[in-house]
Amino acid sequence: MSSNKFNAWVDKYNKNKNITRKNRIPNAYKVKKEQVDYILKTLRNDKTITMNDYFKRLKKSIQTLILQADILVILLGIILH
Repeated sequence: MSSNKFNAWVDKYNKNKNITRKNRIPNAYKVKKEQVDYILKTLRNDKTITMNDYFKRLKKSIQTLILQADILVILLGIILH
C-alpha cells in the first residue's frame, strides 16, 4: 500500500471516525450479435489498427456498448480464436 493511500485513509478516519467502503454497481457485459458482426467487419477492413484506436472507434460507433478496454481484449480473443 502506498503512503498516500494510507494517509488518505487516516485523514478520512480522523474526519469521520469511520471508514466506509463504497460499493460499486456491477455491469453486465452483454454483447449483441450485431456488435460482434461490426467488430469482425472492422477488423477485416483495418488489420493494423492498435487496440486503443480500435476501442475509441468502437465507443464512437456503438453507443450502447458498455465495455472496458481489458474486456474488449478478452472478447476479441474469444471471437477470433
